[in-house]
Amino acid sequence: MATRYRPAVPGLRGINLNLLVALDALLSEGSVTRAAERLGLSQSAMSHNLANLRALFDDPLFVRTPEGMEPTARARALSAPLRAALYDLERVVASEPSFDPATARRGFTVATADFVAARLGADVIATLAAVAPGVDLSVRPPPPGSLSEAFLAERLDLAILPGEARHAELDSEPLMEEPWACAMRRGHPAESQAWDVATYAACEHVIVSPTGRGSSAVDTELESRGLARHVRCRVPSFLIAPPIVARSELVLTAPRSQLDLFVGLDLVIRELPLSLRPLTLHAVWHRRDATAPEQLWFRRLIREAAGRRSGARGASS
Repeated sequence: MATRYRPAVPGLRGINLNLLVALDALLSEGSVTRAAERLGLSQSAMSHNLANLRALFDDPLFVRTPEGMEPTARARALSAPLRAALYDLERVVASEPSFDPATARRGFTVATADFVAARLGADVIATLAAVAPGVDLSVRPPPPGSLSEAFLAERLDLAILPGEARHAELDSEPLMEEPWACAMRRGHPAESQAWDVATYAACEHVIVSPTGRGSSAVDTELESRGLARHVRCRVPSFLIAPPIVARSELVLTAPRSQLDLFVGLDLVIRELPLSLRPLTLHAVWHRRDATAPEQLWFRRLIREAAGRRSGARGASS
């Protein structure tokens, strides 16, 4: 007689689903204390939940290190699918047929670069204050790993990034174009010279590189012309570079709208003397959110804010 198959993890009828909510909180917070506070439980109750979870999955799930609680490989593998399952369950229970921004009480989280947030943030906040006073905005840097997993594990609503989505679970649309420009301090030696490729390449440069290494499309284009530039300084953010440029001999190549934020530094702005395509930023979202009313509303709000800023930029050029 064949042995009947018994799954390692019992069916849903044998699971207290609140344990899965507790596991999601533990994965998000990385702390029994903070997870308990998030769910309104005592620390002892959360510790009891963790013990039951360890028995359920036959895995420690979290281990103590000098830096705090670290998830095991099994726990990390559970994070994204668990968040997706809980998200879908929340949607089923909520059963919201529509979204009314005037009465909504929720937040939206966007992953994007600092210069994009600086360009769009004020307009988005102004719109929320006017039409959705109960809606909050949270901006965070783009995730270093899988964007698709980040939408689930980190509860992202939208990402604004260069390039379109390249994952089967993600959708995207072009949002705005950012032409490139150069900045130098007033009185820079190159200010009085013909601003051409040779002058540009002969300057010392500061570039934005979140990783602190690597080259860019600028360097590739210069190389195709038999030229190279000297990168004297690398910084992780477009918000750091302009003040450095204002007090040095360095030249910065950046999105034009970013340089417009620093008019108080009295920088000299020049067009990039290279045939470099504008930086195209795309709105990216998870396909699970493709038709959700609140997500459609939020994407339209972002699209309209980008359109207003593009119009303002064109008018001031």
